[in-house]
Amino acid sequence: MEALLTGESWNFSLPISCFGGSKETYDQVILLFLDGFGWKLFERHLEHPFLRRFMEKGVVSKITSQFPSTTSAQVTTIHTGQEVGQTG
Repeated sequence: MEALLTGESWNFSLPISCFGGSKETYDQVILLFLDGFGWKLFERHLEHPFLRRFMEKGVVSKITSQFPSTTSAQVTTIHTGQEVGQTG
């Protein structure tokens, strides 16, 4: 998030394609964290206006969850940038 806003610290754990494919900076960045909403559900509901807008005006990326796939592990990782084994 910091890199997308400031242009500093381009050390992503996700591929650059998840961020539009370039190292641009933005005035606003929205991180939408949908816990328990798998790719199969996303594909099933692609025509919903909410998801269609993301497809047309944003970047949607298929990523794999880390193990263990639990809310506590995912939320801690997304806030700290550390892997599950590092946070305990």
